Amino acid sequence: MTILGKKKMKIWSYLFEFFVLFGSIYIAFELEEWDEDQDFTDREVAYLASMYQDLSKDLNQLNRRVIEYDEKIQSADRALMLLEQPYPLIQEQVSAELKKHLFSHFNYNPVNNTVTTLKTSGDLKLIKNHEFKILLSELDKSHVSTLHQGEIFNNYIEGNEWSGFFINNFNIRNFESISDNPNFSILFRNRLRHYIMLVESYYFHMQGSLKKTEEVKLALEEEMNRRNILTDLASQSEVNEEKELDMLNNELDELFDGIGGQADTLSTKSGDDVPETEPDADSDTDYLLEELEKTGI
Repeated sequence: MTILGKKKMKIWSYLFEFFVLFGSIYIAFELEEWDEDQDFTDREVAYLASMYQDLSKDLNQLNRRVIEYDEKIQSADRALMLLEQPYPLIQEQVSAELKKHLFSHFNYNPVNNTVTTLKTSGDLKLIKNHEFKILLSELDKSHVSTLHQGEIFNNYIEGNEWSGFFINNFNIRNFESISDNPNFSILFRNRLRHYIMLVESYYFHMQGSLKKTEEVKLALEEEMNRRNILTDLASQSEVNEEKELDMLNNELDELFDGIGGQADTLSTKSGDDVPETEPDADSDTDYLLEELEKTGI
């Protein structure tokens, strides 16, 4: 072989080695990028699945709260109409409304752990659907607005104008009036009107959050169906009726305990001789069954 031929062989050898090396580096970069994209996709899918669970739980809570606060509004309206009559004549009916709906309250607390994690960790960029991210932002604003209105309502019912009024003017064990103020009915009506204004505002904000949550969940279902990642999730996200029942029972237990605890506190602070009465187990049971029927569980 001539010197020229040997030089050509070396050149082709160098070119072959160059292309092999270049190809190896290129493939390595492509594989690394594919792995990174796959990792991002897997994390996005995990976030979407977790968000789906959060939205399902949040919808169940919101539906319970909307029903509960609708009953409070109706109860307050009934009590306000009753107070147009002399109080001794309607004390029993008003006491029933107070005990069932107007004294103890459960606040709405959004189930948005996944969205909070996305925002704080900087992983919101993993969500590829831009329109869905806009919906999440709108839902977040709705939560903030509802929580703000709930805080205003909560400050009122825990303050002197509402809770203080009850403690000073009622026997909390049976919600019978202990006031000798001739203007008691007028004072009660004024507070009840303010209560209705605040509870209605809170109720409407919760309804807005409910509709926005339904909209976001529907958009999420469409996104997950489009990408074929809503297969086994549907069965996992079905509401566990036993857990929901336990949750409602716990809330009702807290309500009864709260009423009893406040009555004990009142008795201790005032030093009045309040006659001890046995708790009416039958009425508590009837009330629990009534609440369960109303919520459809």
